[in-house]
Amino acid sequence: MSEVNFRCVVCLDDLPECFLAHLPCCHRPSALTQCCVPCIRAVCSRGTALARCPCCRSFISIEDDPSTVIHKVTRAGQCHCCRQHRVLTTDLLCDACALGRQIAVTYECQRCHGLQRIPHPMWRYQRTPAEYGTTSWACHRCGDYTYWRVSEQDVGRVPLGDCPVSWGRQELWYHQIREARAHVCGVMCAVRWFRYWILCLFVLLVSVFWLYDEDDWTLLRNSAFTFYHTTFDWD
Repeated sequence: MSEVNFRCVVCLDDLPECFLAHLPCCHRPSALTQCCVPCIRAVCSRGTALARCPCCRSFISIEDDPSTVIHKVTRAGQCHCCRQHRVLTTDLLCDACALGRQIAVTYECQRCHGLQRIPHPMWRYQRTPAEYGTTSWACHRCGDYTYWRVSEQDVGRVPLGDCPVSWGRQELWYHQIREARAHVCGVMCAVRWFRYWILCLFVLLVSVFWLYDEDDWTLLRNSAFTFYHTTFDWD
């Protein structure tokens, strides 16, 4: 039996050291929160190759060719949308602008309480889903910069992996990752069983062709036709 060296903070499995993900952003031998490679792979496979580290929320990517290597995204430059010098998660956009374009939720203005769709993850500046954020955005009704919170109907659209830790949804995110891993494992098992039965059928057909000659095949075909008509032809 393999020696247990750590417990993954996501899947809660006790695993040997060979499964430990050496995260370039926050990995330390004495760290209390550690992840396994399969969970990191499940996080990075959800939509794009970039994802947030389950431990420190830094952006990471994973490469499996020829061996598993985890990278911290450090490529910086000017975002083509906000024109700020930030870490770029795509060739042209920072993570905030890219996520805001992908998920533009509706927010409520603190002053006029009107609803407005904002192409920016303003939820990052809210301490809780019910509180207004600490960063302003221009309100079309007020004609001024005001503070916002995610509208009640769009709170569920906020990605669990991007919610502030103070929202208390970290465990829900881990559960989502565990479900993704279980789905991938189920698909892989189904593919293995399908390949196994295809192989068995192939071996059976080869054996039949090897054992029977032409006369036997004619007799077998006639017997099959007779059985079919006797069983299903009721007219």
